[in-house]
Amino acid sequence: MVKTGASGISVDAPTNLAKAVEVAKGKAVVIGNVNTSLFFSGSKDEMERAVKDCIDIAAPNGGFILATGCEVPGIAPPEKVQWFMDAARKFGRYQ
Repeated sequence: MVKTGASGISVDAPTNLAKAVEVAKGKAVVIGNVNTSLFFSGSKDEMERAVKDCIDIAAPNGGFILATGCEVPGIAPPEKVQWFMDAARKFGRYQ
């Protein structure tokens, strides 16, 4: 995907985020990859852990945008979306 010349590459939850960041470094921004199943069946602690893991793995050298790995399910309770946003603020650089 990096070889296509895209400036941003969105990766889904099954993707190895560390590998994606390594391959894209200096060539494209990696976007992702919090598992969307957490927005339906995950706990607040699982959501926080997933967000923190993504940030810890991909954010230190820049070139990363935290996002869901795919589309958030339409039946996701709004409070779970809020958990995602709260965790992003808690662990992201704009605390």
